[in-house]
Amino acid sequence: MPRHSTAPQSGAIPNYVPPNFPSADWPQFRRDDQRTGNNPNQTLITKANVATLAPKWISNSPGGMFASPVVFNGEVYKADLGGHILELNEATGATAWTFLSVDGAGFISTPAYSNGVLYEGTVKGGFYAVDAATGALKIQYPSVTPNASFESSALVAGGAVYVGVTNLHEDSTGCIVADQFVAFSPQSPTIVNDLTITPPGSSGASVWSSPMIDQNGYAYIATGNSCTGPALEAADAILKVGPATMKINWDQQGPPDGHDLDYGATPVYVNGMVVDGSKDGNVYAYVAATGVLAWKTNAGIASGAVIGSPASDGSHVFVPYYVAGAGGAIVALNLDGSVAWTLPTARDQSGIGVLSAPAVSQGMIFVGYAEAGCTTGPCNGISALDANTGQVLWRYATIHAIYAGPAIVDGGLIVGEFDGTSVYCFTPNGI
Repeated sequence: MPRHSTAPQSGAIPNYVPPNFPSADWPQFRRDDQRTGNNPNQTLITKANVATLAPKWISNSPGGMFASPVVFNGEVYKADLGGHILELNEATGATAWTFLSVDGAGFISTPAYSNGVLYEGTVKGGFYAVDAATGALKIQYPSVTPNASFESSALVAGGAVYVGVTNLHEDSTGCIVADQFVAFSPQSPTIVNDLTITPPGSSGASVWSSPMIDQNGYAYIATGNSCTGPALEAADAILKVGPATMKINWDQQGPPDGHDLDYGATPVYVNGMVVDGSKDGNVYAYVAATGVLAWKTNAGIASGAVIGSPASDGSHVFVPYYVAGAGGAIVALNLDGSVAWTLPTARDQSGIGVLSAPAVSQGMIFVGYAEAGCTTGPCNGISALDANTGQVLWRYATIHAIYAGPAIVDGGLIVGEFDGTSVYCFTPNGI
């Protein structure tokens, strides 16, 4: 049974209603609060025209991207590894403004757009509110905890900015002992609430991935390994948290608490379940209301691991796998955990499989990976796959690897390179 279960469960965001974003917008990581990566309403790109996708524009900007692009009201916001946030015009790719992080550190996470403000943190612990219209710094938040780093993408709900906190280095020299999940005020440089997972004498249980909120206003976070001190049962676990009170309702440890077997992917909410993949190669599904394990599967990927976040169209869960030094796969799981289809992928120039978090729309998934069987480069690129069969419907080769999850909106399919500087906007016939 799940631990720390309360009856009744408590701490949901009061009167929470999941936002219904217009089809032209992709305002945060995985688009919606349930982190599905799904835009069911965009109509620009369909199965009938997907084969004609071509670049409408390619913008070359200061640094590569691990973060996904954010799109709102005709503007694209890019956070890069060089510590820049840029506003690009969705129609032309022209740069309107550039913001540079105050601490000079890079951005790995995706910004969250809310009410004209972008919320974003650096790998060295700086967290900022940036004016989306001008690029001006509105708020520099106080340091959360020693050795803090932000690889988690924020989520704005219930009058707070929620984000996970991780350690600066993945070793004992940079462990964190407190505040693994925090809530910032959107209006002032204050921390309004926080959750410490570690008891005195232990450290770790960092939150590398991004928080998710279900349709009832409860948050779910996925934790990393213990770092120092006694092993933690709440490490390498999925936690259901009442964000209004920062109290744990239940937690379930998936993989055993050990070196690098943790969760790096963001949980997705689908059909009353919380689903996430782990570096141990398994995908775990828990009943959101109770924390009971519904199913787990390794999808038959030998030595596989999951770091890229899953997506869902409501009928499947799409999981990116990588196998160190040997490639990986895109796997579609049915909602009972059985495998619907598998598309093998190759290793990229860094020896990595799939890290890109898929985007879903119109019966297709869009994801970056290196093409299996490719013998003449470039083998990197982005593809559109049939969500029901895994058939490749379209492919565009890129010189550099794509690790970011794409955004798909009525303005096009938008994605950036990891070790290059290009951001692409694909539209039918490039028009």
